[in-house]
Amino acid sequence: QYDLTLRLHRVTTNAELAQGNYEAGYKLGDELCKHSKTPIDALPTIISKAVALSNENKRTQSIECAVQAAQTMLLGVYPKRSVVWTIIKELVWIKSYFRRHEDKDILAMPLMTDPKHLLSMQLLGQIISSAIQSKRNTEWLVAMVKSIRLTIKHGICEHSALAITFLGLLSVGLGDSKGATRFANLSISILERTNGERTKGFIYVVCPAAIYGWSEPSAFCIDYMHQGYHAAMGCGDTEAGSVCALTANITAYNNGYPLNDLYKAFVGVEDEMKLYKVDSNKQVLLQFKNGLSMLLGRKPIDWDEIEHFGDTDRSITESDEVLDENEIMYPLIYGCTFRILICMLFSKFELAEKLCTKLQQKVNLKQDPGYELQTSTYMCIGLVSTAIYRQTKRNKHLQVLRKLKKMFVNYCKTKGKSCTNRTLILRAELKSLTTKSQDWRTVKRAYDLAITVTTGLGEPFKSIGHPNEAGLTSELAGNYFLSVGQPKLAGRYFTSALYFYQRWGATAKVDHFHVHRKKYIDQNQLRELHQSRPGSAKPSPSSPGGIIQFDMDNGSCQNDLAYSLIYSSTTQSSSSVATMTIGAGGGGSGKGGRSTNISTDGKSFDDEDGDGDNVSVLSDMS
Repeated sequence: QYDLTLRLHRVTTNAELAQGNYEAGYKLGDELCKHSKTPIDALPTIISKAVALSNENKRTQSIECAVQAAQTMLLGVYPKRSVVWTIIKELVWIKSYFRRHEDKDILAMPLMTDPKHLLSMQLLGQIISSAIQSKRNTEWLVAMVKSIRLTIKHGICEHSALAITFLGLLSVGLGDSKGATRFANLSISILERTNGERTKGFIYVVCPAAIYGWSEPSAFCIDYMHQGYHAAMGCGDTEAGSVCALTANITAYNNGYPLNDLYKAFVGVEDEMKLYKVDSNKQVLLQFKNGLSMLLGRKPIDWDEIEHFGDTDRSITESDEVLDENEIMYPLIYGCTFRILICMLFSKFELAEKLCTKLQQKVNLKQDPGYELQTSTYMCIGLVSTAIYRQTKRNKHLQVLRKLKKMFVNYCKTKGKSCTNRTLILRAELKSLTTKSQDWRTVKRAYDLAITVTTGLGEPFKSIGHPNEAGLTSELAGNYFLSVGQPKLAGRYFTSALYFYQRWGATAKVDHFHVHRKKYIDQNQLRELHQSRPGSAKPSPSSPGGIIQFDMDNGSCQNDLAYSLIYSSTTQSSSSVATMTIGAGGGGSGKGGRSTNISTDGKSFDDEDGDGDNVSVLSDMS
């Protein structure tokens, strides 16, 4: 009778929490725990309560609930003291273990079957997922190392995959990209062996966003997030599902997917979060909805609001909701970055500089090693530094650009080639500042290469195709050529910029362009660009990747923007080849490999900032 009553109360509690009836669920759960005969009987309900608290965006309470249970009900699973020493000691041991064992040895380990150990792993997994999202580094590191220890001692389960995924995340932060990729691949292999679905949501968002994103195309990463979304929602993990959906749409935005479709996708995510009463990450979603509304021209740009964004919590949340320092991090980063881009697009450079300063003062951007956050945020900071240097000629801004360009080159060498296009954009801007005006052809080749790679022509860049960044780079090039007395050439770049902005769907920017650059626009060239656009603008549902769209009528999720944005070039012949070398040692003509050569159609030009960057890239433009 006890077992039957326990199961009935547990199911009822879980049902209330899953439907978002949190108070009723907590009350039932507390009664169940009070009358449970053993801690193991109460533990599943405590885990459900921790999950629900995280859904409510009460992550601090969720972590405290799970940690307290681990310390009092599962002796030895989570330390009560000497926490930092525990992390260091365990990480040293784990590093040594993985050095001595191959992945096949780990995959050959027996499956974990003991119910107590499985519950321990589940509880530790909940601590990891809540703590990582609120940047409670101590808690998630302890839970991760303890999970890996339990795995090695008692066998593998799907929560082993979650712990190893976050070991990969730690490796990215420490600069070990090879190790990070190994752990990401291993975690996915463990999921396959254990038929794991409960942890798939977080694993399939962390691996592509923080690890695979540095070297794999955006469509590849978004497809993983789709799979994670379906798995999480199928298990009732609505928080992980919303994280997958939101991150997929953020990735799509950064890669230039059409803004109108993106806006609908974010509204779909918002509707589903409201349906399931998931409040976590709603502030991040708010920032993207507001930014997209401004770019689409649906909402007027409030420059006063932009200037004071981030000064108070209310300026970020647009409500009286109080968030702690860690919870405000991502809304602040994404909100500032979006507004910095808007300031750049509308030539509000001083305002953009204020936002950059505010962002770097309030947030340590290095806390999150994710590809999109790192590269898109720092590229914006670099472009702002360029604009301010042009106005003030203050050397500190040039030094910021040099430093960031070098950092991006290092990313290409150590983490992967996905950010090659953003590296080339910063490189072209640096050349425009450091090259004499009579040598404008050198700068032109740098801009041309940046635009060509950004638009995704030829391998290995076919899946890049960022019309947002191609438009911005073309506009920057046009501004440069105006400054060196080449108005006809500037007009060609301005026309290309308008074309890319139209492709992107940035209605407000297109209208602004027609007002401020109208005399430079060549309508014949613009018409030819649209006519030469390969393929159709219609979605290709059969292709992998795309934006998650939610159908609230039938509860389905469809992939309705699954195509790579590939553009034709009106300035390159079909047989042209662009070869780029960025990085120390290799291929350079100078002493010790200090020179960097980039050739297009047989022409070569050196990297005049002389920092000796060398990463080989070959792009067939046919």
